[in-house]
Amino acid sequence: MALRLRQHCNTGRLNAAFSFRWWRSKDCYNSDSSNDSHRMSLRLFNSLTRQMETFTPRDPQRVTMYVCGPTVYNYIHIGNARPPVVFGVLAQLLRARYPKVVYARNITDVDDKINAAACEQAVPISAITERFTAAYRD
Repeated sequence: MALRLRQHCNTGRLNAAFSFRWWRSKDCYNSDSSNDSHRMSLRLFNSLTRQMETFTPRDPQRVTMYVCGPTVYNYIHIGNARPPVVFGVLAQLLRARYPKVVYARNITDVDDKINAAACEQAVPISAITERFTAAYRD
């Protein structure tokens, strides 16, 4: 699912597309609120339907996320930095609302770009992947 975060507050006091005031507003962010009309809803862009949809987990007791990580054939670039930030924020939002959030992210260590880099440098594939995985984690 591609992601565009847009927070909504049913109180009408929030323009979340351009503001982070929802973060300070207790009635928009408080997950313990007994009044559901004051709870924040999370809308995500569903790339399958190509529409913004309100997020409703299949199991509210356990929300799972899987995010593709980098392909480690070279040092990271700005495009590799965006997903951990965006999905890290999403995971924190979900953790504030749901009791258990499982967040998994892979690191791709088998790819044509990795094979090409290994051939070019005349080293084993593992030398490339271990080196750049360590650099990514640092």
